[in-house]
Amino acid sequence: MVIGLILSLAYVMLQSCSKHKTGLESYARDSLSKLRVLDPTPPRPTASFMTPDGEPVTLAELQSGQTQGKTIAVNLWATWCPPCIAEMPSLNALQERYGDDKFEVITINFDRDPKDGEDFLREKGLTALPFYHNSNFALAREYGVAGLPLTVIYSPSGKERVRVVGEADWDSPEARSLIEALKGG
Repeated sequence: MVIGLILSLAYVMLQSCSKHKTGLESYARDSLSKLRVLDPTPPRPTASFMTPDGEPVTLAELQSGQTQGKTIAVNLWATWCPPCIAEMPSLNALQERYGDDKFEVITINFDRDPKDGEDFLREKGLTALPFYHNSNFALAREYGVAGLPLTVIYSPSGKERVRVVGEADWDSPEARSLIEALKGG
């Protein structure tokens, strides 16, 4: 009895000393358990990648052009990456649900041959996702990627808000809550 009371008291004390998640960190649960808020936020990568039209572009140029004023989710992926393939349908669903003048999913493929990524999206019917490509891994190096997939969500001003290393279910209730929070503020 006394031992149980001591253990209970120790548990309560430990819980009160542990850091509670606040802000965007509170969304790091269930399928988004790998979500991280980096402080300080890293600068946007400067490496260029190819647009769906085959033109080179940087994230800064993209965010001052077609995605200006939007929260964007940048997803790095490849067809040779099983976790990437597994999460692509949920990214497509996320874009279908939230893609508008305030939010957009940008997928950047890292296959050596861009045709592999384009064919995959078409064959799987993932038509809501635009196809961007970077075969030299310069962008991945700037992100410090140790493995794919990586999803980084930016504010309309270009500031990194959160990143998720590894597979996530972007069509889950917690992901929808995160996107709604980011679009709202």
